[in-house]
Amino acid sequence: MTNNYNPGRLTDKEHLTRYHDIFTNTFLPNSDEIQVIFQWLQNDFEHEILPRLVSASGKGSQLKALGVGTGDGDKDQVIIRKLIKHFGKLSYTVVEPGGIIEKFRLSVSTDPELKAAQYTWHNMPFENFCLKTSASSDKYEFISVIHSVYYLKDTTSSLKCLLEILQDGGVLMFIINDDGSDQRRFLELLEWKKRPIWSGERNLEIIEKFAISENLRTLKYRLSTTLDVTSCFNEQSEEGPKLVDFLTNVAHHKEEAPEARALKKIDSG
Repeated sequence: MTNNYNPGRLTDKEHLTRYHDIFTNTFLPNSDEIQVIFQWLQNDFEHEILPRLVSASGKGSQLKALGVGTGDGDKDQVIIRKLIKHFGKLSYTVVEPGGIIEKFRLSVSTDPELKAAQYTWHNMPFENFCLKTSASSDKYEFISVIHSVYYLKDTTSSLKCLLEILQDGGVLMFIINDDGSDQRRFLELLEWKKRPIWSGERNLEIIEKFAISENLRTLKYRLSTTLDVTSCFNEQSEEGPKLVDFLTNVAHHKEEAPEARALKKIDSG
């Protein structure tokens, strides 16, 4: 007996519509993460990151920036508004594989302040963008990778590409889940965690080891967020399986791995 489900990475091209639906209608209502990130971008980014960029490039000078895996651009727009105020000319390159990039493009085209920057749009996976830029000499003073490193097919190769296109003295900013977070502990307790369909990569550890190997200076800021995973333990819940899809980046996990329904409770003792 066969089914109509096509398991794979939730961010694979054929599943992107499901990914964005789950993100909007399942993840966001159960998490305060986006609000916390926006608050950090509004306050700490201006005090911690911008001075470094201004010091390296000079206030009022031209700045080339790159956003990787931007989604609809809601967080990038906060960054862009701040960069516009500090640099005479801003060139912003967007790399996003999903059709949601059009929402970002529309937001820019209808906002007088955002239109002050010059944009280049790449509707493709970052791996394809790397291949395209490897033959050019394009460099960026600022690169942001906001909650998109999990979806890179080869983290180490992508890090090498990011470093290659980062201007000397530039800033590469990641916003990423901590490998030791409660969310990570929850994922580690899934019965089917060893299945090859979920890589389970410890991305922060990979980034930190890469930075050490390249002798890069790093700064770390910790943000505290909450996520309600109660529905994941309810077998009658329609929301629970979708939330696990999102957290593991696996499409239709329940159909792919029925044993995933047997979730263990996190031991708080």
